[in-house]
Amino acid sequence: MYSWIHRRSPRAREAHSRLSLAAALAFALTPLTPSASDAQAPSGADARRIHELAAYATVRIDTGTGSFGSGWLLEQSGRPLIITNAHVVRRVGRSARAFFYRGASAADVPVPVERFYISGDIDLGILRLTEDPPATARPVPLHTDTDVYRGERVVLGGNPSSGQTILPFQTTEGVVTGHVSGRAYAECGLNRNCVVVDATSFRGSSGGPAFDGSGRLVGMLWGGPTQTVSVGHAAVGSVQNVAFSYLIHTRTIAAELRALEAP
Repeated sequence: MYSWIHRRSPRAREAHSRLSLAAALAFALTPLTPSASDAQAPSGADARRIHELAAYATVRIDTGTGSFGSGWLLEQSGRPLIITNAHVVRRVGRSARAFFYRGASAADVPVPVERFYISGDIDLGILRLTEDPPATARPVPLHTDTDVYRGERVVLGGNPSSGQTILPFQTTEGVVTGHVSGRAYAECGLNRNCVVVDATSFRGSSGGPAFDGSGRLVGMLWGGPTQTVSVGHAAVGSVQNVAFSYLIHTRTIAAELRALEAP
């Protein structure tokens, strides 16, 4: 069910991968009790702080095979892992790189990456850095009990593109309008765990992070409605309905990572 890329014996590379992810979980899956005030929208300096967090936590992925996407850094001991969509990193070349934001007046920093894991259940993939990220990188913890409320405002980070033009490290806001479930959304999350936000999604932003008004990670961009209703692929807004995006909930991501700890 899972695709491991390390050229070791199956048992050795699976054990190594599980141990690495177990270490990540020990440090990243942080319990946090939500409160009613968590759903309040940030204002002023708080909003700017969360937009800055989204920019520095977002990575721009160049797969080395002609495709691009977004991701975010999962906090753990040692080098952080890059979490993204599986459809972004299905094909990864030897020249694959992740670019990191260092501010408006500094050049982005490329760091070599390799594919580490592809889920067989949800649209989630993991990249591993083969060198240290820049000091400006912002890994984020994955809280296990974060909830997302209808009417809550969230901030999304990504690298939207139109044709050959890429707009790196952009942030935008949207309001949670509800949740969806069903076979068409299985790769986003079952049991109404696929979050709907009234923000436009564009190709290149798939895998980008979403933060709530407290700066907690609440999800990862999966895609948006398309004219063909093929929502599990590139994040392309349709002409008929360009103003909605789907987020994979942090609970869904956490459950996937926890499953990797099982023997």
